[in-house]
Amino acid sequence: MNLPPTNTWAEYDEVLKQSATAAAAVKLQLTKFQLNGVVYGTGGGSHLAFGGPSEAKNPFLVNPKRIASLLRYWQRHPALSYFFSGQHVGPGSQAPRVDEGPRHGLYELEVACEGLEKMKGTIDGPLIDQFFKNLLTDSSGNTHRAELCFDKFHNLSAPNGCLGIVELRAFETYAQVETMSVVALFVRTILARLFKAPFKKKLRRFGPQLHDRYFLPAFLWEDVQAICADLQQHGFDFDAEWLRPVLDFRCPTVGTLSIPGGSVDICQAFESWPLMAEESQGAATVRVVDNSSDRLQLTLSKSALLEQGTLLVNGVEVPFKEVDGRMICGLRYKSASAYPALHPHVPIQSPLWFEWVERKNGKTTQAARYHYWNPHSTIYSGRPKTEKAAAKRREERWQTAEDLIGNQPAVMKPKLAPEYKYTLDLRRQLRA
Repeated sequence: MNLPPTNTWAEYDEVLKQSATAAAAVKLQLTKFQLNGVVYGTGGGSHLAFGGPSEAKNPFLVNPKRIASLLRYWQRHPALSYFFSGQHVGPGSQAPRVDEGPRHGLYELEVACEGLEKMKGTIDGPLIDQFFKNLLTDSSGNTHRAELCFDKFHNLSAPNGCLGIVELRAFETYAQVETMSVVALFVRTILARLFKAPFKKKLRRFGPQLHDRYFLPAFLWEDVQAICADLQQHGFDFDAEWLRPVLDFRCPTVGTLSIPGGSVDICQAFESWPLMAEESQGAATVRVVDNSSDRLQLTLSKSALLEQGTLLVNGVEVPFKEVDGRMICGLRYKSASAYPALHPHVPIQSPLWFEWVERKNGKTTQAARYHYWNPHSTIYSGRPKTEKAAAKRREERWQTAEDLIGNQPAVMKPKLAPEYKYTLDLRRQLRA
């Protein structure tokens, strides 16, 4: 359902709570359980739209240069693209960033922002539509499937296209309605900060580090904190801790390996599912995504522990990098079978075998297995019906591996690539 327009955040909060209460009365909820017990948003999105009560009072038409400020700020903060979204992000998602599309997209957007900022005289809706309609799209040119969507701003080709609305699509539902409300307050606060002080920094060329860094929760949380610090500098006392429930929900810990003097925490990260080639199905042409891969974040509690031992995953040494005193590594792996999918030569790499190996004798002292899927059978008997049943499935997928303790495994050095500084792609670590 689409919520009615509101003038204030307090009104939005009230409508949101009333809607959630009404939904619960007919057994509708904000989340769904996956077969393996993972809890996600419903998938329908929780997009946020901003505009004005009339064309004359629309804040983006009163001062169109605010749009360039908004675009610049969003592009420089990847947390606004990924942190609040669902499991599926990146170029093939429902809300791709402008720098995840054609290579020229970012440059052309910067030209458009500079042009809008330097224009004099009247800048009306049709002109704004010309500025951004052909830049803010997905890779196929769809104007609706874009992170920052302007297809309802002043789009004369659509029956509801001239509403003066800027739609932010990289947002999905959360387990608690209060969390959804705080996220909306966060975004509204960012807009208030941008209206108070225009943001004019150049667009940032992230390159490969966009996905390498910002699919990992450590870097996303760091970016959220940077945004909150910026808000505070402009007089808006928004505390990043108010958003921690989003971090806990989106990136929960899936397992912890206790080792002498510390631990290795394994938590969920974000993953991009590549678009496959077009296929003809009767009269229709379709494109599907390859959803066979998953990504985790591994965090070693102390850097000094690497003097005593090393962490192996499926026999490959984990190349930790130090980030603010913590040792971080992203882990991308083939979690399931899919068709069509990339790299048919790569076998399913679940379960993942985690081994802590002492350097002095090369023996495994602690070990565990993480199963992406059912560790007891090839299938599940339907989706879990309750949170308790879902939690049980999640817990069962992390298992201690006492049978590996005492082994002296052959250590495989990681094969790294220039695109990945913080991420180990296990799909490339195949033994000859």
